[in-house]
Amino acid sequence: MKLPPVHMPVAEWAPVVRERWTVLVEKVARMKAASGKSDAFDAMLARLRDMASTGRFDGLPELLKRRLTARALTWLWLNDETMGIHVAAG
Repeated sequence: MKLPPVHMPVAEWAPVVRERWTVLVEKVARMKAASGKSDAFDAMLARLRDMASTGRFDGLPELLKRRLTARALTWLWLNDETMGIHVAAG
């Protein structure tokens, strides 16, 4: 069956709409950069890095009961080259 071609009209957006989208994109970029970055999160990153560098994981099972620890550990695995290598090799 052969159908006729579909002609979709090209919508032109008003400049004010494009400006608002630009503002929203910038706002989301700032929110993304700031998400998950609290003092407690940074402290947990430091604690987990210290555990990994010393090989002493005392208290890790208890720490993993906290969402903050799980989030920080996941962030390290995904974003820290050294930690990612240890996980892949482990």
